[in-house]
Amino acid sequence: MAESTVEGSLEKARWTPAEVTALVDYLHDHCAECGEAGNFKETTYNTAATALRPLYNGIGTIKTGKMVGSKWATVTQSHI
Repeated sequence: MAESTVEGSLEKARWTPAEVTALVDYLHDHCAECGEAGNFKETTYNTAATALRPLYNGIGTIKTGKMVGSKWATVTQSHI
């Protein structure tokens, strides 16, 4: 199912390898904000989404904090 991006708009996030790398780097740099289960608070995901905006290439949608949290869950599941 598509992710909600803006009020009333639905579009799926398409992640480039550069965005995934930047996300992992950002969350690694902010690991002190991570909880015991390996998850971050919504505010951290939102600031990570803001940090990823310069990498947006016009394909898919601009990443939201919710999308960042979902991608982080996918990355951690596939690399554990």
